[in-house]
Amino acid sequence: MLRRTANLDNPRDKAIALSDWVRKNIRYVAVYVGAGSVVPNPVDTILANRYGDCKDHVALLQSLLDTVGIDSTPALINSGNAYTLPKVPTLGVLNHVITHIPSLNLYLDSTAEGIAGGYLPIFVLDKPVVFTKSGTLGRTPSTQEGKVENSTVFKVSANGNADFIHTSRITGWAAEPNRYAVNSMSPVDRNQLVQNILASYGQTGKGEFSASGLEASDNEITIEMSGRSESLVGFPGPTGVSSMSSFAGGIAQSVFAFAAESDRVQAFTCISGVTEEQARFEFSKEVIIVAVPKSMTLRDEKFEYTSTYLKEPGAVIVRRRLKFYNPSALCGPEDFKSMNTVIGSMLSDLKSQIVVQLK
Repeated sequence: MLRRTANLDNPRDKAIALSDWVRKNIRYVAVYVGAGSVVPNPVDTILANRYGDCKDHVALLQSLLDTVGIDSTPALINSGNAYTLPKVPTLGVLNHVITHIPSLNLYLDSTAEGIAGGYLPIFVLDKPVVFTKSGTLGRTPSTQEGKVENSTVFKVSANGNADFIHTSRITGWAAEPNRYAVNSMSPVDRNQLVQNILASYGQTGKGEFSASGLEASDNEITIEMSGRSESLVGFPGPTGVSSMSSFAGGIAQSVFAFAAESDRVQAFTCISGVTEEQARFEFSKEVIIVAVPKSMTLRDEKFEYTSTYLKEPGAVIVRRRLKFYNPSALCGPEDFKSMNTVIGSMLSDLKSQIVVQLK
């Protein structure tokens, strides 16, 4: 596995390459015998078995990093809902361990099979850690770079059916989880996913799913879905057509997640990110575009949201952009109260409709 670092000069690249090797080649298995609940197995045993728990992963990765001259330390952390440490030491709170490289201020969790090296699972973001080498405290990052860019084209016929093509480009921390999820699905399940997405919008139809970069190791993946939505438009009209620009994994899903609770009395996870999307609705010549929604711009401390609706001959282009930023991975009840007005306005815009009718 050390050959993976032979052509790498950057210590960060070397560390991530080794972490990814452990992540992909050492299965996470928690088997506790005797002192195994707190003591890792010997490195040779871990390599021979090709499995181990979080302690084993950290021990093996530390040994590999030592070989290429990179110093690291185990970092004890909570894998549940604890974002603070108790005043009295308690073994049950520090129930997970990851790797920290002080010289790079880099955290690695090779047990997270669906998270690429250099990024962390959401459940260990913004949490206190105890470095076992020094006995000092640290904290994992609260944000990670990531962006989603969606593009959808609907070609609507006079009978209300619509052929569609949807493309989603995902970069940053979410690329590997999506790649992992797609690779875990059978071809039949991938195509069934398109039908399920249509059903979530109250539509029937079918389609095909494809993706590029499924064997890649970079932080980018492109997903494409194509097919037909039956009776997308209820002609003859006048009738409203949903201005949806989030075919899958987009702004609507993010905003609806924020609005899932009418009130919050506890802290909740809120991950920063940027999503940009465009939907183009192309109507057959028998269709008249009667009206389009009004464009919207919203800005506050945490949200930047814009939507535009451009009417062209025989077509409407919907563009939306959402940027959410919070310095922590958690939002509190007071944050939620301050978000309510913006969330409500975004929901209204996302539910807006294009009005059309047959000539």
